Amino acid sequence: MAVALSALVVAVAAVAPTVIAPVVAAAAEPQEPQEPVIRVASAELTVPATPSASATAVTSCPAGSRLLSGGALASGTDATAASGLRAKATFPSHANGTRIEDSTGEIPEYWAAVGDVTGPPGDGGKVSSFAVCVEEARLLGQLSVVARLAVGPTQAGAVQVTAPCPGGTVAVGGGGLMASGGSLAGMTTVSSFPSDAQGNPLPDGAADPRYWTAVVVGSGAAPTTTRTIASVMCAKPADMDVRVVRKDGLGPQAGNGQVTYTASCPADLALLGGGQHLSRGAGGAYAPDAYLRGSYPSDQAGVPAGNGSTGPSSWSSTIVAGASGGTGDQVASTFALCGDFDHDTTTSLATNITSPLFGRPVELTASVLPALRDVGTPTGTVTFSDATRPLATVPLNAEGKAVFRTPSLQPGTHSITASYGGGPTFHPSSTAPTTITVSFSEPCLTTVHKSTMTVRPEQALCIGPGGLQKGPVNVEPGGALAVTSGEIAGTVSSSGASAFTLCQSTVGGPVTVQGSTGLVLIGSDDLPCAGNTIKGSLTVTGNTGGVQVIGNTTNGPLTVEGNSDPGPGPTDPQDPQDPQEPQEPRDPREPVIHVATTDLPVPPASSAFATAVTACPEGSVLVSGGLWGSKVDATDPVPPINGLRAKGSFPSDASGTMSSTGTQNPQFWAAVGNFGGQAEEGDKITSFAVCAQGTQLDHRVVSVASAPGPLRAGNVLVTAACPEGTVVVGGGSHTLPPEAATLKAVGSFPSDAQGNPLPNGALNPRYWTGMGVANGRFDVPPQTFAYAVCAEPGEMDVQVVRTERLGPQEGSSYAITTATCPTGRTLIGGGVHLLQGPTSGPVTGGTHLRGSYPSDALGDPAVNGATNPASWSAVIAAGGSSGTGDAPALGFALCADFDHESATSLAASTPSPLFGRAVELTASVQPVVPDAGSPTGAVSFSDGETLLAVVPVTAGQAVLRTTSLQPGAHQITARYSGGPTFKPSTTTAPTTITVGFSQPCITAVHKAAVTVTADQSLCIGPGGQQKGPVTVNPGGALAVTGGEIAGALSVNQAAAFTLCQSSVSGSVTVQSGTGLVLIGSDYLPCAGNAINGTVTVSANTGGLSVSGTTISGPLTVRDNSGDGPDPGDPVPAITANRIGGGLSCTGNIPTVREQGNTVNGVRSGQCR
Repeated sequence: MAVALSALVVAVAAVAPTVIAPVVAAAAEPQEPQEPVIRVASAELTVPATPSASATAVTSCPAGSRLLSGGALASGTDATAASGLRAKATFPSHANGTRIEDSTGEIPEYWAAVGDVTGPPGDGGKVSSFAVCVEEARLLGQLSVVARLAVGPTQAGAVQVTAPCPGGTVAVGGGGLMASGGSLAGMTTVSSFPSDAQGNPLPDGAADPRYWTAVVVGSGAAPTTTRTIASVMCAKPADMDVRVVRKDGLGPQAGNGQVTYTASCPADLALLGGGQHLSRGAGGAYAPDAYLRGSYPSDQAGVPAGNGSTGPSSWSSTIVAGASGGTGDQVASTFALCGDFDHDTTTSLATNITSPLFGRPVELTASVLPALRDVGTPTGTVTFSDATRPLATVPLNAEGKAVFRTPSLQPGTHSITASYGGGPTFHPSSTAPTTITVSFSEPCLTTVHKSTMTVRPEQALCIGPGGLQKGPVNVEPGGALAVTSGEIAGTVSSSGASAFTLCQSTVGGPVTVQGSTGLVLIGSDDLPCAGNTIKGSLTVTGNTGGVQVIGNTTNGPLTVEGNSDPGPGPTDPQDPQDPQEPQEPRDPREPVIHVATTDLPVPPASSAFATAVTACPEGSVLVSGGLWGSKVDATDPVPPINGLRAKGSFPSDASGTMSSTGTQNPQFWAAVGNFGGQAEEGDKITSFAVCAQGTQLDHRVVSVASAPGPLRAGNVLVTAACPEGTVVVGGGSHTLPPEAATLKAVGSFPSDAQGNPLPNGALNPRYWTGMGVANGRFDVPPQTFAYAVCAEPGEMDVQVVRTERLGPQEGSSYAITTATCPTGRTLIGGGVHLLQGPTSGPVTGGTHLRGSYPSDALGDPAVNGATNPASWSAVIAAGGSSGTGDAPALGFALCADFDHESATSLAASTPSPLFGRAVELTASVQPVVPDAGSPTGAVSFSDGETLLAVVPVTAGQAVLRTTSLQPGAHQITARYSGGPTFKPSTTTAPTTITVGFSQPCITAVHKAAVTVTADQSLCIGPGGQQKGPVTVNPGGALAVTGGEIAGALSVNQAAAFTLCQSSVSGSVTVQSGTGLVLIGSDYLPCAGNAINGTVTVSANTGGLSVSGTTISGPLTVRDNSGDGPDPGDPVPAITANRIGGGLSCTGNIPTVREQGNTVNGVRSGQCR
């Protein structure tokens, strides 16, 4: 029947259809990337004056564009109501004006319009066909025609029929016509419009129509072969939306009258097509002789669009009443189909840290990506918000990223979002909230505290409800303090703070806040921070990170001077640096250990002593020290006399006076030397200061412990303890009185609380023990001292390296013990101890210390000005009577790991890409503490246990863009391997990426050909039997897993192609693919296949694997390149196949990995 009807349409045209090439308008200015251009082409044809004749005008689109929809208009000198000149039908057609049937699978190229006359004969009438055409048509996917027909009208009356677009497609235009074996003069199409499935006209504002309805009205009897036909143009848009605009009015109210109604698209939408409808009257009938004069693209005034015009905004239709009278209460409607071609976007949000300390910067990076490839980079701005409160609006850079760095988040939990506002050709998008919790370095003060509170650098402290600070508060540079609903009974002085917040609190004295680098908040009308009561003056000066002083009551003057960056509002950036300007990456801060020394001659008398004192170089801080007794003349080959003793070593002031417990940040290290029973000229004592630069050891405190004795021959141990929360970074010991010749400190070492020396590998010691030894009695009670230099570790950890050997075995001999830090750790101090031997008993007599000092691995002392020594050595000397027997001599090195903790986060451009479409994975690696530099090194991206790629870190980020993820769910992690001064870190949890398809997989028998078009991702799954050829067009992607194909498989320029555990009865050709081609794999879970035919894989650039597959014919592998799925094997892989024909490999770059193949034919090229 379809063939017969097609023939009948030809019979309608009494005058042969004419195709007139459209006039192409002058070239337009370049438009925004990928913005489609709508063009109108038109052709006209004279309508015969004979009422029983008609004319069919046919129009095609200009080169480079494709047909979307079309219209018709009857006009000319006879285009008056009385002439009866009609636009009888309009529809997609072949070049000869015959309609397209949906069963042909033909891509529509032509639009036809049929015109005739019903009134008296006349000359000059014409019918115009309008083709609405689109450039950049790939955004609409594959365009197709669906046609439906209904019987009639075979007598006076109307017939209506509705054509549906397939699921997943939308209607972008349509038409209506009639067909018959006899005369059609008494019939006309009065309605052709977007509708619902039941044929009801869609309302204004309806979205994405799927149906098109046509109504043909007959004025009398007609052949029984008469058919009413509706044709709908269907598109599968990538990210386009279609909206219906409808304009209604009454039809013509008088005989031979006419009405024109125009529906116009909104300014940001593009006209795609349109239609018209004349409703039935209240009695359910149509006016029998009303007809359509035109339905066409136009301007807002209803003037038809000219041939070659671009960007029409409106659609108009004209209804004419017959001579018998008007249309009464029938409603005439015009429809415009309006397309939104702006591209969908996805916005993701990454943060360098999710749990920062108060006052520490948080860097938020929003990445805006288009949902489609190759449509340009979004422009515009991103608004960062904390819940509903905007933080900042930041422009996107050339990579589609907006970066906002702020140190001003207040304590508590923040729900951060990023909203892209949209831009030219791009839709807005927003992220889900990212939770950031701002906290403190220790619990808040919520009870009474009676001494001074000092906030050290890198500390973030707080006073909360119930907290009563009975004493002054000092905030040092780099510290951060938040006081909320607390009370301070003293002064508050803050200098150089990283942040300072005072809310709803009482201060009993003056408050001074100066030089802060972060936000100063003393009451706010923008943030939830009520004002305070300050019983003194308030001075806020020279702060650069934003200031708010609001709602406070002060008893003294208020001074606010020299502050910049007015506050935390979204129009006032909190970071003085412009967030859109790229920051130069900061070099990682390498710690440097400096050694400084001072020599002093030892007087040659047993009751005399010398104290050498050393200070650190400028820019470094003292962490530990040592001592060494030696010759003044370093070239003298004769060793010092055995009576020279390194008597004691300790932190001191500039005069050599011992530091007391609680001394803050000692600056000097002293060493005492004297002689025992023998003395000589030319010996000296050297003090070593071990000094740190570029570490976080800026705050140190000395802990001192002492014990009486030894009162007689023997030894005494005494242990100094570091405060809770600190670790030992160095230590010393000393005995008093210094002039006592038989009294000396022999042991000085890291220990436990009971004074036992720590084992090798112990971490973060808290105690330091000194051992005093005597070999006689004393008139003045002696004392033994232990000194511990203690520091807050921050990110540092300290490891004890301990070595052991026997002490000196003969009288007047000595033994050197050396402990060396492992690679990657930095020496910061060391010590020495002589244990009691199993048979030798306690250390007594003339045993003494000659030195304990930083050295090289051979035990030679570090020279003045040396940097980063790796070892610590000690020299233990025996008295003149005998050696130390089986007493073990212990050497200790304190070895610090200054590498900074890092935090790695992972963001994906989309969590649910289509197979073959790119996913951008961005790993952000940031230091946990600020100002530590930018991490360098590499990030390993993995899918579960499978490594995807290793990507270098640049400016704190590693970006992997991949199209190779196979269908299904993937658990993606990112692991930073660490780098100079930075520790490794891994994302806290996997990021789930689910790769899917654009429609359900074929899992049953399918008997027609399958074509995968551009931007489609299709699949054949288990149980799927494709009985017919399969073609993948450029840009398409296909995955076949556990399926069967009975036909040839042709893949050209695919975005991705996967064939696993399947069978193909026919040849397989895969060429010019841009993504991964997987025909079985020995790396990914993709079992081999059975292919009954030849296999040719050529010119694929995205990686190739052909593995475990049985091929009945030859396998040709030619000109392929790109990394395969295994990052450790970046060449095309041809492995473990059974090949019935030959194996030819040529031009593959750099070569192929060919192994384990069974080949029945000839091998050639790279696979010989």
